Amino acid sequence: MFLIIDGNGRFFNKRRKEFDESSVHASRWPQQEGANAALSKLIDSGQEASIISSDVGDIENKNQYKVVSVDSKEPKDEVQFTPDLEEFVDSMVNVDVDEFLVRYKQALKFIAAKPLIIENLRQKVGKEDGPILQDLVHVVELSNFNIFKGVGLLHDLKLSRQRRRKYKDKLSFIQKMSVDGDINSALDASSARKLLNSMKDVHDRQYSFRTTKFKDRYEDLLDSNHIKSWHDKLTKLKSNLGKIKDKISTK
Repeated sequence: MFLIIDGNGRFFNKRRKEFDESSVHASRWPQQEGANAALSKLIDSGQEASIISSDVGDIENKNQYKVVSVDSKEPKDEVQFTPDLEEFVDSMVNVDVDEFLVRYKQALKFIAAKPLIIENLRQKVGKEDGPILQDLVHVVELSNFNIFKGVGLLHDLKLSRQRRRKYKDKLSFIQKMSVDGDINSALDASSARKLLNSMKDVHDRQYSFRTTKFKDRYEDLLDSNHIKSWHDKLTKLKSNLGKIKDKISTK
């Protein structure tokens, strides 16, 4: 368990944004990373503070905890600006006022709408994982479909899982902008730069099979080139089957 104290040994409450002699209302973080973010903001405001670690109940006993971070006198670990970020800074500084306000309002709208965006994305994921998936798998389980319907079922299942992945990726990005899982919080500048530097291409994803049986049978299908060609072939096959079905029905 991690807490924050000031130079006088008082405990920090992040909701009230103040220190107190008693630990009763002290904010506690299960991981040091969360406490680090709060400490960074305090240091930026000129407050001298430290993080303490304690695995015992009586944390007000100074002999029962240890300091695990230093106060504001210690140099901070800054993330270097990338050329891409420097270019963005330059564009914001030199753009005309009207365009600056457009970008500024977009940033404010995103911050203001973030909780609602997260909620909507969660609902979208839930729908794909719930009624849509259940409809498709129960049709597969309970019906005797032919090749025409089978290709259609497979196509609809693929589209559903791709929509779900799109929503999940967006949700993951937005949640990383929050502190300690609080959707109303926001990263400080240093943490935001770290996040930007660590972001990877959303398409750079690999899957690890859960079963040997299906790994042996389908692993080659997850080759990136194979996926693209397979998707093209499936689309073409569905189109051709539709044309054949139309011809049969007209006879």
